[in-house]
Amino acid sequence: MDPSDARNPSPNAMSAWRRFCHGPWPIVLLIAAATLLRLRDTLHNRSLWLDEASLACNFLDRSLAQLLEPLAFNQAAPPAFLLGTKWVVDSFGIHEWTLRLIPLGAGLLIAPLFYVLASRYLGRAGTLFSLALVASSSALIFYSNEFKPYGCDALVSIAIILSLQRLVETGANTWRGLLIPALLAIISPWLSFPSVFVFAATLTAGGFRAIAAKNSQGFFVLAVIAATAAGSCALCYLSFARRNYAIPGMVDYWLAHGAFMPVPPRSAADLTWYTSQVFGFFEDVGGLHSSRNLMLALAVIGMLRFVRQRLWWITASCAGPLLLAALASGLHAYPFQGRLLLFSVPGAVLLCGAGIDAIHEATRTHRYVLGVLVAVALFSPVAYTVRTAIRGTEVEEVRPLLEQITRTTKPDVPVVVLGAETPYRYYAAKLPLPVAVFLPHDDTLASRLQRLPARAAWLLMSHLDDATERAARAAVADAGWKTIREHRRTGAFLLELSR
Repeated sequence: MDPSDARNPSPNAMSAWRRFCHGPWPIVLLIAAATLLRLRDTLHNRSLWLDEASLACNFLDRSLAQLLEPLAFNQAAPPAFLLGTKWVVDSFGIHEWTLRLIPLGAGLLIAPLFYVLASRYLGRAGTLFSLALVASSSALIFYSNEFKPYGCDALVSIAIILSLQRLVETGANTWRGLLIPALLAIISPWLSFPSVFVFAATLTAGGFRAIAAKNSQGFFVLAVIAATAAGSCALCYLSFARRNYAIPGMVDYWLAHGAFMPVPPRSAADLTWYTSQVFGFFEDVGGLHSSRNLMLALAVIGMLRFVRQRLWWITASCAGPLLLAALASGLHAYPFQGRLLLFSVPGAVLLCGAGIDAIHEATRTHRYVLGVLVAVALFSPVAYTVRTAIRGTEVEEVRPLLEQITRTTKPDVPVVVLGAETPYRYYAAKLPLPVAVFLPHDDTLASRLQRLPARAAWLLMSHLDDATERAARAAVADAGWKTIREHRRTGAFLLELSR
């Protein structure tokens, strides 16, 4: 046997590999991987953390109609999301998995629906790459198992773009082609508040396209859909969102966290806001970690590719909603930060796939360049996601600590709760927990601990920064308490106290 045969694959082997790469199996495997990663997070069944528990507490004793009133604990969510969750909870009981069932359903649908969208605009390389990003995005995986509506936002964005694509770009004005966009125009504002940005960008771009093509019938159809979406948004806002989102101090909270675009920028710090948002988007929002700068470059290249191909509508559909959200943040109408921008991730990932297609065409004679680039781009998100899948995602594991209390405490031993009020209230409805004393994050912690009549107590803490945790420990000592034992879990810890 010629030793070179071992080094050089046979033509038949290469042909089989090409058939595999160009067949359906890579798509099937990527969608299967996306499904398994989301189900793995679900099976880990992490505790509800503060944000989730704050919303979940509203489902403990509220009726269907009461959920449409302003929610407790400074919470707000789209009405369709609330009513859908209420139906699930009433049907199967209130558990972590039932509360997260709607986000999980949305998360499982994102990958196959995104593939349908990507296959209409991208080549094989770009489709596989962008689908791999969707499958491995830690943000999309996390919010598939988070009792919040942000995963639904991403799904609704894809659905809107898909439903309008044939209508805008092919001029197919059949009743069947109009039905889904019209239904989405009615339903979306009640399920996803940022869907207004997606509809505004896609319909505006579609209207300009119809005008340029002198397609008066197409323009009229888009105008009807736009009027339907605007009417549904207005009704949702006037009947629900206006009073439910009037949370005292919320604008000041978002201002303090830099969630509003400074318009106009007046200082170097204001300019830094713009650069941090641009360079941090793929890491903080997209969940793509160390690949953020490379992803940004790919998105820019992809946008230029779409523009060169005169694909104006999909370019506006990908980038426009994010720009409109930024403008809304400049008016203090929408926070431009983190998970609230998850709806724009599918569009950004589609641009990255277009960037890969552009590089693939430019390096056809040097295939290894594309291979290296893809490997570098995918390494960070895939490595992070695999590592997280192995150990499971955790945020604030309060439930095991509360179970520890039920196993070892006496009924007259109080639990002092700092930073974990809503998780305690939620799990107190499910576990035989003793009376709790909820303390605020202020300088009176020591005096409040001194006034406790008991000789023994538990101190449960979570959702605290390092400085607050150190201050709380110091307050325990100042109040004359001794720590007998400490139990620590991710993001939370429990102290057994005596004096």
